[in-house]
Amino acid sequence: AAVVNMILKDTEITCTVAPAIICYSAYECGDDNPDMATKDVDTSGAGFNITLADESVNIINGSHVAKIYNPGTEDKLHKYDGAFYSKMSININGGKNNTGILNINAENEGLDSELHLTINGGIINITSGNDGINTNEDNVSVTTVNGGTLNILCDGKTGEGDGIDSNGWLVINGGTVVAQACATSGDAGIDSDKGIYLNGGRVIASGNMLDHIAGGEQTYAVFSFASHQVGDSTYALKNADGKIIGEYAPRNDFTYLLVAGDELIAADYTFWQGDTQLSASSMSGMPQGERPQRPNGEQQPEMPEDIERPEEPNGERPQRPESETPQKHEGME
Repeated sequence: AAVVNMILKDTEITCTVAPAIICYSAYECGDDNPDMATKDVDTSGAGFNITLADESVNIINGSHVAKIYNPGTEDKLHKYDGAFYSKMSININGGKNNTGILNINAENEGLDSELHLTINGGIINITSGNDGINTNEDNVSVTTVNGGTLNILCDGKTGEGDGIDSNGWLVINGGTVVAQACATSGDAGIDSDKGIYLNGGRVIASGNMLDHIAGGEQTYAVFSFASHQVGDSTYALKNADGKIIGEYAPRNDFTYLLVAGDELIAADYTFWQGDTQLSASSMSGMPQGERPQRPNGEQQPEMPEDIERPEEPNGERPQRPESETPQKHEGME
């Protein structure tokens, strides 16, 4: 099979009945054997490579294809859940200056691979009706983030959806990841069946479930709340001295928030809205392999039925991130 190197430079593609971009066949660098699967995959030789040209804004508006069976059987013939979809492993690269933008607006899922997905750079903004990113080979797929900026909002139009969902592993080595799950379902900002590894970069993940953090070298803090926190409000993270370490404005309502970054150390943190303290961190700088739990054995909060879902951005052009202290993250704005 061939190698496909696609450069997106001020491209706009819309499809209302299927993925706007689909890679059906290319060289596959990986193996789908679960017995050989590992979180440490090398996709540098993948047959499908996307480069976002510097200073370009690329818009992908896509739908999906529901399951179609072979005639007279229950064997799947076609099923493509994402607006940007590949049956093969994908690399996404930024340009020389990492200033290229990819905006994905998805009726169902956003960016999908049937095997591995590696993001090395660029600015990727995803608004999706279901999972923002999904790598979907059970116990095999690896979603890896090495760099760039990811802003993901699951707007909940399908009634569910994680920010990032890997059916294998999720490994974050660098870059900035803002991942916001469906506001009305028990889904997570970041979700992985085999384990999440935070080795570097900055992560802000908001949702209504906390998934397993299996390990990694990056320091992180987790906050849980007895009731929904309202999206599009500004919240502050403070250290034990009362100094603001970061400010965040998730677009979704949430009951769990995970924050990871170089600005954190293994210490106690509190989470505030204005002058009101909402939560204290249930962990930070946790040893590798320890599984996070809700404090005091509390159960997952019930999902209120009257929560309003966040609205989609009205065609606003995303802004490139700015370096500020304290750092303020405003989701998909």
